[in-house]
Amino acid sequence: FQERLDAGQAPADALRSTFEEVHRRLLASGTPGGCTATVVYVEGACCWVANVGDTRVCVVGADGTAARATVDHRADN
Repeated sequence: FQERLDAGQAPADALRSTFEEVHRRLLASGTPGGCTATVVYVEGACCWVANVGDTRVCVVGADGTAARATVDHRADN
């Protein structure tokens, strides 16, 4: 991921391409089953969230309210 950022990719693109590379490597290894992953990248006052599977990220406001920042990925969606 860091190499992609260093090469000038935007954080969202770097996260997406890193997730895609991991997916390709897992398929090529013949590893059975599935996996989930969630990454939060913070730079200054900005953050980027990437997930695959049913792991979730919630953002909690100063008032204590929570909002989901991710959408579950399942075989049917």
